Amino acid sequence: MTIIEKLYQTFGVYTLADMHYCDCGCIQEEDIQKMVSTSLQTVDVEALGVYHGSAISTWGDVRHYQYYLPRILELHYKRKSESWFDLDDIRRKLDYASWQNWKKTEIDVLREFIQEDWLLYLSEEKVEVRELEVYAYFLDTDALISLWYAKKETTIKALIRFIYYYGNILDANQLKTKEGVFDFSPLIEDRELIPNVEKIFFEVCDTNPNFGSLVSVVLQWLEQQDSK
Repeated sequence: MTIIEKLYQTFGVYTLADMHYCDCGCIQEEDIQKMVSTSLQTVDVEALGVYHGSAISTWGDVRHYQYYLPRILELHYKRKSESWFDLDDIRRKLDYASWQNWKKTEIDVLREFIQEDWLLYLSEEKVEVRELEVYAYFLDTDALISLWYAKKETTIKALIRFIYYYGNILDANQLKTKEGVFDFSPLIEDRELIPNVEKIFFEVCDTNPNFGSLVSVVLQWLEQQDSK
């Protein structure tokens, strides 16, 4: 069973019964119809985007958000929701819904989803501090680094780009954020890292010179760190 299927199974107990909404005119009847006139798995991202901003506060309550949550997370996971809502928007709404007080099975499947989404994010090779903080809201920093280390061979380009952009703000291979301290030592001090970065440099220096230049800078940074 995939993580998306687990989400639908876990939150499948919720319905749209008694879903209320503000009638002052801030929510359009046509937007409501888009949300209730089709199956959950086919609600489109535009309709969910309109709903997401008002969810719980003026459109439905926590139970109704839990009903839509599998589809919301599915669209995020498929990277089809960026123009409407991202993981930080979902985090804020979950915080508003006091998700940490939900049923244990719901909390567990959300954390499992975050783990898989984190690995997917790393595979996209564009790690940013802002996103690190969002993931660290759900999982502690050590767990995130451990997951990264476990996939170090397939996510090495993400680490290369991260060091290139943020190596200058690392202190003893640690990064302090509002959600905690990320200790990159297991990744950066791995004895296999420099040889693997060298291998990537020779693979891309002719075919992708821009990335090759970036890798070269990171390689010099790693060698300096290694000599300290």
